[in-house]
Order: sequence, then structure tokens, then C-alpha cells
Amino acid sequence: RSRAPTPPSPPSPSADRRQRMASWLYSVFPAFASKHTLAIGTKRLPPDENYAKTYMQNKDGLWIYTRNWMPKSSPKGVLFLVHGLGEYCDRYGHVAQMLNEKGYAVFSMDHQGHGRSEGERVHVEAFSDYFDDYFQFIDKVFKANPNLAKLPRILYGHSMGGLIAIHMGMASKERGVKWTGVCLSAPALHIDPKTASPIMLKLVSFLSWGVPKLAIPWEKGPAAIFPITHDEATNAQYHADPLIYHGGMRTRFSHEILTKMKEAADTAEKFDLPYLCMHGGADRMTLPQGSEEWHSKTSSKDKTRVEVEGACHEMHNEIPEYRAKWSKTLLDWLAAHNGAPQ
Repeated sequence: RSRAPTPPSPPSPSADRRQRMASWLYSVFPAFASKHTLAIGTKRLPPDENYAKTYMQNKDGLWIYTRNWMPKSSPKGVLFLVHGLGEYCDRYGHVAQMLNEKGYAVFSMDHQGHGRSEGERVHVEAFSDYFDDYFQFIDKVFKANPNLAKLPRILYGHSMGGLIAIHMGMASKERGVKWTGVCLSAPALHIDPKTASPIMLKLVSFLSWGVPKLAIPWEKGPAAIFPITHDEATNAQYHADPLIYHGGMRTRFSHEILTKMKEAADTAEKFDLPYLCMHGGADRMTLPQGSEEWHSKTSSKDKTRVEVEGACHEMHNEIPEYRAKWSKTLLDWLAAHNGAPQ
């Protein structure tokens, strides 16, 4: 005769006390928890009912805000746009409109912890979570629009989004995703030592594992020291925008992004996709030397780097003199790379 399975032993009183103590600590001191804090409830609705239909839920249950801009006629290509640190995808509406006029369907989303997406502001447990969300979004787009999957496909990333795009490009074969090419705008590959001293970097690395959500003040970041553009109205809007994160740098996020910046530099020779890399010569938020060094090491047979002399960090928001060179460079490159994804 077979025996009935032995029921699992209940947790010991001491283990139960430790679990309850940990739960209490994380609720009182959320900076100690590495995962995002989610609202209690099995059926959670998107955070903003005005945009409910545009949200997708990621693997961890976070609601991620997504966006698309479609051309008036049938699309001739698809571009996925990856935004930068602390900002959100709707800041690129004018970029999407320019691309729509050239026939491109544009898709984007707010990273977790950014813009209208859920999650503690600018916190991420692992930098790869950004990739996971984006690959999930790409899969969702093509399942809903199978005809788009046959068109030229571009990955465009700005600043931190450029760093994400580099890592996504290297992970795409493993994920089964193909690209016609990658466009990088001021990719975050080297930061100014004035905004992140060696002592500060060691400190955030140490604190990352103990208090991952702790925000270390940094005078509202490099944008408070250096302008993002020569356009004064855009700079003022940036600092007044409530959807942009203006707080201190989270320790886990800082550790993760710095690790991925070093990894991108150390593995640059593995990047073999066709790409265009653009950088403002006067950019002091992500220094041009970072993309110059990375570009010199990549193994891509089809690669172009253009430095827009005098332009600041956000070339797409620059005064006409600099923005015109950025837009012409981008559109010319896109026109020359109109083949199916490979």
C-alpha cells in the first residue's frame, strides 16, 4: 500500500518571525527592498485610466506605458525608440512625427520606474529588466501587427537608451529578434568624472546590495550643471516637467548602469550589427569620447559615427543649426538602410 504524502512542515517560529520582520522592514524602509513595491491585490489595473489601453504588464507585474505613432499611409519601415534616463517616450513626439512623414511607424514605451510606467522612480533591480521589457514589447507589437514584421526594422536609443540598444543588439540573436540596423544618439558609455567621482562610484556599488533604492543626492544630476540643449525653453521645460525624475541616483540603478557601461566597452568587438552613432561635440552628460572609443572597437562592417560639433546632449531638441545636421544624418542613413531585418 502506498503511503499518503507527508504534509510539509510548518515554518519554525523563528523562521516565521524573521519573515514577518523582513516584511515589516521593507514596508517601513522600502529602500532595503530590491524589487519594486506593487499595490496589494490579485487584479491590478493600469495606474492611469486615461491610457489604460496602451499599457502592458511585464513579467514582474508592473504596468508599462507604451506608445505608437503611425504614418498616414502604409508604413515602409518600423522604428523602436528607447528613451534615456529619467525621461519618458512622449518627449519624442516631434521625432516620431518627422519619421512618420518619411513613412516609418514608431513604437516606444516608458521604462519601468519612468514616466507613466509603474515602479519606484528610476529604480531597477537588474539592468537586464529594461531589455526584458523591451523584447516583450517588440513581441507584442509584431503579434498584433504581423505585416510590420516584414518591413525594415530599426532600433533607436538615446543616452541610457543608447546603452540599452547596444546590449539589446548583442542579445537579439539569442532572443530571436532581427534588425536592419541600430541608431545611437549620445549613448551613455562614458560619464564626466565631475558628476561621478571615484569615491561616489565605490560608495554606490557598496550600498547597492544593502539599500538598493537609496537615492544619493547629486544636485538634480548633470542636467543641473550642464545644459541638455542650447534651446533655453527646452531646458526650462525639462526642469519643470513633473514626469521627469529630478531626484538623487538610486544605488542599485547606479551600480547596474555603470556595470553595463563597462561591459559595453569591454565587449564592443562583439557588436556586429549595422549602425549609425551620433554624438554632440559639446555633450557633457555622456561624453563623446565614450562612443568614439566604442566605435573604434566594434566589428560591424557597416558602421558610421558622426559628431555634431557644438551640439549638446539632446541633438533632437537642439536649436535649428544643430538639429538640422542631426535630422539629415539620421534620415540619410535610414534611406540607405531600407532592407528587411537580418
